[in-house]
Amino acid sequence: MKNINQSSMDALLNGLTGNHSEAEETTNTAKNNTTADAPRRGRKKSEVKSERICTIISAELMNKVRTIADKENIAIKDIFTKGLSLLINAYEEKHGPVRVKQPKKGDVESVFDL
Repeated sequence: MKNINQSSMDALLNGLTGNHSEAEETTNTAKNNTTADAPRRGRKKSEVKSERICTIISAELMNKVRTIADKENIAIKDIFTKGLSLLINAYEEKHGPVRVKQPKKGDVESVFDL
């Protein structure tokens, strides 16, 4: 169960009961106490462009991946990224480099005859 920040709870209750000046003071104090200590949330800027995918794999295989990730304290995405990199490297050793075609951007004017 999460610990409840008492000053935040007091601010909420004071705000609900109408004691606004005390609630504002308590809220400001709570913000000052937690802002410096709180880690930043949100997306981390990554050096590598990433993309989400969706796939289906056997439950047995996924359970093994989860177990490894938990045991080794690594992210599941990192396991899949490493595995795919190893497979692609093996393919390229056998068949040569994979050349990725750059997608062509369509022209809305020509698509709709505008």
